[in-house]
Order: sequence, then structure tokens, then C-alpha cells
Amino acid sequence: MQHSTVRLILIGILDLALAIVVGGLLAAPFYVAGWRAHHDRYTFTELPELDVDLAHWGSTKSGAKDFEVKREDKQIVLDYKNKSRRGVTPPWENLGYKGLQDSTISKPMFPTLDQSTGLLVTLLCGQLGFLVFGLRRMRVTAKAGFLDPAPLRGPVGPALASGAVAGVALLVFGIMYGLAVHAIFGPKADTTGIWAMVKDLPLWGRIAIVVSGAVVAPVCEEVFFRGGCYASFAGAGRPRVGLWTSAIFFSLVHFHLENTPAYVVFGLILATVYRRTNSILAPMLAHVINNAGAFALLLIPKS
Repeated sequence: MQHSTVRLILIGILDLALAIVVGGLLAAPFYVAGWRAHHDRYTFTELPELDVDLAHWGSTKSGAKDFEVKREDKQIVLDYKNKSRRGVTPPWENLGYKGLQDSTISKPMFPTLDQSTGLLVTLLCGQLGFLVFGLRRMRVTAKAGFLDPAPLRGPVGPALASGAVAGVALLVFGIMYGLAVHAIFGPKADTTGIWAMVKDLPLWGRIAIVVSGAVVAPVCEEVFFRGGCYASFAGAGRPRVGLWTSAIFFSLVHFHLENTPAYVVFGLILATVYRRTNSILAPMLAHVINNAGAFALLLIPKS
């Protein structure tokens, strides 16, 4: 491998790292205030009529702050703030709770935000990082004469047509991949990841996440992975290396092991569409169609 290829890969890694770090820093203020938060869940065979004694214990003797007790059937949910990762353990028997069957000691994903706002903030901040560093890479490589294909060089009509065909193909491939994963690893195999919680959000949350995930994410990710990363390799005469590098980077940032092979294939197809149409609009539209279709399938009620 020639030095210039290694250099391009290192530049791509640096851009990717900076985009992720900047996105994380932008989102950090929304989360940092809740780093002590706990959300513990216990299941019992027998509960007292009221949770007054438990609430009193939590607010006066546990050492935790903002101690709240919620009851869900035979489950008790405790929300509080405490520095210990192990949390606090009430004297259940003394407080009238019998037959402890299960317990989950956890920190909530979005401690200071509701799920809708938390998902939206995470998505938008992350995508802003990709957009900023994708545009930066495109500007630098274009100035040096190593941006190929140019983002909007090809005709719009054929680009949109190719993007629509590729988007449907990606959606069908994604469905087939999901079915294959479940057939091999069983019905409990996870192919939806964090997006599974979208169907449990209120209406405004579902709308906001779907619009962001189906429109904002495709635009920002295509600017970074195809317009910035892939095009810089292609412009330097190494389109095949760029094809695989951008696809692998694209798969890694989705942080979902089960879907990694599918994301690599997605990245290869999107870069190929970009190369053949000479327009970033083609992979953007393909990405939009795939994401919108995936969200629609996720939100359709199962009979």
C-alpha cells in the first residue's frame, strides 16, 4: 500500500473521530447533569398496600437524592440520584415487600431528558458533526483538486431516478437481511437496536425522530461518507480503497454489531451510485427511501 493511501485512510479516521467527538460534545450538556441518576426495577410476589414506608426510607435514610417510588403491577420502580453505580438497596422485608423475584439496577439512557428529546438530541448533534466535517473535507479536497466525483456534477433527473431505484433495492435488501438474521439466530436477535424504542414514544416524538432519521441523517451522512470520505479517495486515484474505507467507516458509526455486514453493503452501494451518477443527490435519495421505509416497517403495528 502506497504512503498516500495510508495518509488518506489516516485522514479519514481523524475526520471520523473528530465528527464523533464534536457530536458528543454538543450533546454532552443535555446529559451531564444527570450522571448520578438511577432507574432501578424490582419484581415481588407480595407488596404492601402503600409505598409510604419505602418512600420515607428513601428520602431520609438511603443517602440518595430526589428519591421517587413508582408501582407497576408487582413491580417497584425507584428513581433517584446517587454516586454509586450499584445504587441503594432498601430493607425490603422490613418494609413489607415479600418474595423478591427479579431486580434491574441501571442508569437511564437519557437521565435528564425524556426518551423523545434524548433520542432527538443525540441524533441531531451526531449528524451535525458529520455535516461539519464532511463539508470541511469536501472543501479541502476540492481546493487541492482531489474531489471526484464533484457533489453535483451529474444531471439531476438521472441521479434522482438512480437514487430511487437504489433506495428500493436497499430497503428490500435490509428486509431480507433482517429475516436471515432472525432465521439463523432466532426471533430474539436484535436488528433494530436503539430505534426499537421509537414505537413507544408519544406522537410528537415519533414524528420528530422519523423526520430526523429519514431526512436529516441521510443528508449529513452522505455529505461525510460519500461526499467527503469516498470522493477524496476517488479523486486521488484510489476509488476501490475509498469504496471499502467509506463503507467500513459507515458501518462502524452505527454501533450495531448484528447489522455491521448490512451497513457495509449499504455503504458500498451508496458509494457506487454516487460514482456512477456524479451526483450526491443519488445516494442521498437512496438513503432517504431506505430509512423512511425502515421506520415505516418499524412503526406498523404487529398483528
